[in-house]
Amino acid sequence: MKSFTEAERERIRQAVHQAERITNGEIVPMIVPASALYREAGYRTGFIFALLTLALLLTIEIYWLSWGWHAGNAGWLLLAVVVSYGIGQWLGRVPMVVRLVTSRDRM
Repeated sequence: MKSFTEAERERIRQAVHQAERITNGEIVPMIVPASALYREAGYRTGFIFALLTLALLLTIEIYWLSWGWHAGNAGWLLLAVVVSYGIGQWLGRVPMVVRLVTSRDRM
């Protein structure tokens, strides 16, 4: 995390002092890794991974499904999509991925 110089700390103190003069509340500046959890980043990343997995498996279906469509194969396809959603959900917690899939307005 970033550490501030003494001059930067003084600027923060002055800004807080000026803001507190016109409010009834107390302002406490905090340095934190993130201001929110951004849960939707995990949902979006999971959805993207699941959709890409489904598209990929259906595109290369001719190679892995040479004898036709059967219920067992549909189960494996569903399992692959669910697992890829879980992987995407997990990757959606990585700060770089959060920045990629979260809008500027939300940040």
